[in-house]
Amino acid sequence: MQPKLTRRDWWQSGILLVAYLLFLEVLPRQRIIRLRQVIPKAWQTTFRLNALLYAIPIILMLIFFSREIIRNFHYFQEQTGAKIKQLLLYYFVILLSNGIVARLVGQQAANQTAVATATKNAPFWATFLLFVLLGPMLEETVFRQILFSNLGQLIPKWLAAIVSCSGFILIHVNAPQDILLYAPLGIIFTFAYWRHQENISFTYSLHLLNNTLALLATTFLIH
Repeated sequence: MQPKLTRRDWWQSGILLVAYLLFLEVLPRQRIIRLRQVIPKAWQTTFRLNALLYAIPIILMLIFFSREIIRNFHYFQEQTGAKIKQLLLYYFVILLSNGIVARLVGQQAANQTAVATATKNAPFWATFLLFVLLGPMLEETVFRQILFSNLGQLIPKWLAAIVSCSGFILIHVNAPQDILLYAPLGIIFTFAYWRHQENISFTYSLHLLNNTLALLATTFLIH
């Protein structure tokens, strides 16, 4: 059960949500090429453009929510082994679901292809920091903490779950098939968050595990 939010909590949630949508949805949809006209030439690689867009939302997330996220990791102090096993089980379900959907669709997610392109010429540590550590933390804060827990104090929980899941899926859509390809992740992350007392440390750990192995596969197998 999440504590009742204060006015400050609502303001912080609103500011981060607006910044996330502005920098990671609105500006990229307005053609990334326009950014190349106003930034130094050294920053005009795909990865650096992505890092630039992520910067403000990540900074706001760290300022507003990092302490709460760290505190939530106390969740693993009890029944640690059982919770790690549940993480691995959820990840197995993600792999199985992704495999089934990918076979039905017959192609890789356009968003995953874009990530592979962005990381191709970037240092491994930088891609790990952005796409494994900070990116998932930002997404879990926005889609689970804000759009599920916080929004769930204003609307029915089932409706907040739909908003959270749908938002996560749609933000990753670069091509029509991405809706189906990201549906398993959106559904499983949202269910796991609800099932584990709306504790962001659990779904962040699951998201981190998923992105870590995906990045390793992209870096060492595809490249």
